[in-house]
Amino acid sequence: MEFLLDLALILIFTKLFGEFFERIGMPELLGAILAGFVFGPVLGIVDITNIEGFGQIGLILLLFVAGFSEVDVEQMLKDKKAGILIGVFDSILPLAVGFYFSSYFGLPFTTSLFIGVALAATSISISLGAFIEKGKLNTRVGRSILGASVVDDIIGLLLLAIVVSIGKRGTLPSISDIGEIVFGIGLFAVIFLVAAVVFPVLVKYSRKFEADEAQFSTVIVLVILLAFLAEKLGLSTVLGAFLGGLLLSKVSQLATKSFLEKLHVVSEGIFIPMFFAWVGLKIVLDPQAISFFTLGLIILAILSKFIAAYISGKINRFNNDECLALGVGMIPRGEVALVVLILGMQLGVIPDYVFSSFMLLIFISVFLTPLLLSPILKRRLPR
Repeated sequence: MEFLLDLALILIFTKLFGEFFERIGMPELLGAILAGFVFGPVLGIVDITNIEGFGQIGLILLLFVAGFSEVDVEQMLKDKKAGILIGVFDSILPLAVGFYFSSYFGLPFTTSLFIGVALAATSISISLGAFIEKGKLNTRVGRSILGASVVDDIIGLLLLAIVVSIGKRGTLPSISDIGEIVFGIGLFAVIFLVAAVVFPVLVKYSRKFEADEAQFSTVIVLVILLAFLAEKLGLSTVLGAFLGGLLLSKVSQLATKSFLEKLHVVSEGIFIPMFFAWVGLKIVLDPQAISFFTLGLIILAILSKFIAAYISGKINRFNNDECLALGVGMIPRGEVALVVLILGMQLGVIPDYVFSSFMLLIFISVFLTPLLLSPILKRRLPR
């Protein structure tokens, strides 16, 4: 009975808290994280083990949905040169800053790597909301941010696959370890190419089944299978789920309003909010989270993203207003950073206080971005 009560409490309060944040112009995910935090670490009402399974499925669905419906490769290619440059530079600088900053505080090599990868990830959902609200998404800087976010996510997931492989070994990889990692990535690439041929056939064939929702079930099974194979090859389940979404987004039989509605109901209605609530449940009230480490992490996380994007804009000959919009728009951290941290915690390389510090960073970056971005977007930006 406690399991059912925990489930009901988390589901209803992720939506209630999420509604509050939506109404004040913030992303719903903050409400879900807060719900998990309040009913877990603060009040001690909900047992995290009752939610964990739902959270892990939500993690897979989150990345599947990102690959399936949120990555628009054609849109990114409109300003591909700027997007690629911004995405690459905006990943490398925060990665380096995060790694050396963590090493300075005496954290182990693997932990520092995870922190660097988490800082490299950008969550532009809040920035895109501001661009759309001001009618500035279809501008040069708007399209560049969209393209950069795709490049940023792909780089982040590839880096994640590498650091997860290192994290599983627990030490700096030897030549043979590097060989195993490269072999795993190569073998998974072959599996992905085979899946690109086989999956569309299976999806098309499943339409002939008389069983209810056979096609939808087939899609979910295929994504879970790809995530499983990625993990077995020493990579990450989230990489498999993301690439599964990217692959299946090209299947014409799934490009229907009906399928998208079903996917949205199952993922956004139940499992993805459960993932973010699970994140909130994992936050530890650690006094070390309020420290010079946290302060430095937040300042460097914001500055490294802003500076990297601003300089990239200048290289692309953007004007000053465009560079400012670009820099501020790339500041927020969110979903991908959380995924990196959760996997790091599961491998035992991310301490509780580091996780709590990142939670504070995410909240501050998400709240700060629209406040700084709004006055910039009121200015005239080139199309």
